[in-house]
Amino acid sequence: MNKYKLEKLAEWLETNADQQDESADQWTEECAEALSDREDTIRYRMAAECVRQVLSSMSEEEHIAQLLNHIVTSDDKELISMSDKGVAEEWCWEWDENRDAQWNTYRFNCALDLHKWRWRRWEEMHNASCCVVERVRDKYVMPRVREFLAALDVHRGGHG
Repeated sequence: MNKYKLEKLAEWLETNADQQDESADQWTEECAEALSDREDTIRYRMAAECVRQVLSSMSEEEHIAQLLNHIVTSDDKELISMSDKGVAEEWCWEWDENRDAQWNTYRFNCALDLHKWRWRRWEEMHNASCCVVERVRDKYVMPRVREFLAALDVHRGGHG
């Protein structure tokens, strides 16, 4: 689950706190605090765990359906109001010098999948669905692939 989704879960929990038990309020606070620092992966993992705990405490299918509906609706609203610059700023991959090439390739692939999906949804909302795959590939995905290949080349010492 990405940072954006965790933020939406925390927001939903905060607005629907009266439907949860008291411990959900504590988890909501912990989630919000953990989400405040994007660069801190330990706190990000803590936020993810907080959300998992809250979701596991929801016993009624109705609450879960309401939560999922809220996430989808708010994601669509945000995406339709977002500029292309805003979507581009969501890109969150960089080479991790403490990991090997295989790990970095895996993490890049995960980030790229999310990036492609977000751009495709944004393009469909703003520029229709005709030729969207080609536009997303050429305009948004290939520059990220070139970025990754350049980082891989640097990691290998510039020996290609």
